[in-house]
Amino acid sequence: MEEATTHHGVSSVADTIAATVSEWPGVSAGRTSTGGRAFTLGTRELGHVHRSGLLDIQFERPLCDRLLAESLTGPHPLDPHSTWTSYRVVDAADVEHAVWLLWVAYLAALAAARPSPIARRARAVVDVDTELAALPTAVRTALPSRG
Repeated sequence: MEEATTHHGVSSVADTIAATVSEWPGVSAGRTSTGGRAFTLGTRELGHVHRSGLLDIQFERPLCDRLLAESLTGPHPLDPHSTWTSYRVVDAADVEHAVWLLWVAYLAALAAARPSPIARRARAVVDVDTELAALPTAVRTALPSRG
């Protein structure tokens, strides 16, 4: 089945998210084996969106717990006690929030104590300190210390 014919235009949602996220320095957007879209920074997966419109992102435990507590994302339906989270993308407002969640994952990867070589190169382009400061305090304080 062509992705363009998926239920309720979900493929266009995934493609819209991919078009934005793939513009970030160091990020690649590829297809998953099931036809969704996966977003990586080097070898680190930032997240993936299923053809159904479900966005999955894994965060470090403190950030995962904070995002869940703030109802900014939900627990993963298959493993609710893991650090994987899920967010249902249905409309344009959901796309914007999904991109924001991926941005948080991206900043967390850039701010990691031991960033990958690709993340180090992206740091040269992205003003990580300014971007982190722009996050809500509850989210920012749950991020790992910048390396």
